[in-house]
Amino acid sequence: MFNEEAFCQSLFQFTLGGSYVGNLNFEKNLLEAVDHGLLSLGENPRKAIYFHLKKSFQLQRESIPKETDEFSQALNTIFGPGAEIIEKYILKELYQRLELNFEEKKGCTFADYVREAKKLVGKIHQEKKENKIKMREVEASVYESKYTRSRR
Repeated sequence: MFNEEAFCQSLFQFTLGGSYVGNLNFEKNLLEAVDHGLLSLGENPRKAIYFHLKKSFQLQRESIPKETDEFSQALNTIFGPGAEIIEKYILKELYQRLELNFEEKKGCTFADYVREAKKLVGKIHQEKKENKIKMREVEASVYESKYTRSRR
């Protein structure tokens, strides 16, 4: 037997991957962008950099998304002015993965760009969530009007 109330409730019970899941995806994309950026130097140099980050800076690969300032400082210590080239390569890769437009801005640091990307992704995620809720409401009202008409 069809239960109209249960059906309507099920329309509103959906998950879009809350902020925790969204953060995990952002962090995954950031780590993959870092991997890609460091790989541009070669596989062995990338391994050596991760080893150096761990031993000299107590910075684990997995902690980079939460410690972007420290990661940037470590790259600057290792590469000096050349770190900026690597950082921009990583940032361009990150923005591309997130389908964002990367624009260089004077005075912005690596961590600033990462924070901005995270903020933009959060905003887009929220807009998608709101649009999905609106779509579900429309679907429910269309179904309700069809169901009401068919019962007459």
